[in-house]
Amino acid sequence: MRSLTLSPAEIFGVSDRLGSIEKGKIANLVVADGDLFNEKTKIKYVFVDGRRFQVREPTAHGSAQRRHHRKMEALLHQS
Repeated sequence: MRSLTLSPAEIFGVSDRLGSIEKGKIANLVVADGDLFNEKTKIKYVFVDGRRFQVREPTAHGSAQRRHHRKMEALLHQS
């Protein structure tokens, strides 16, 4: 985890503001119950600059859009 967060911040000289979760630093966090890229994973919490945002379940319209997107991807991969 450090190689993706604090180490790059140190390399770029911004570790006083970024790279770790500490008071006074900029941090955006997403807490999920599984792999973020898994379709069944649910987002539990979202924090942006220390403020918690309400997570809402996707609407039926959003689910239909995802199904359509998956169908289009399948068609593209068949070519």
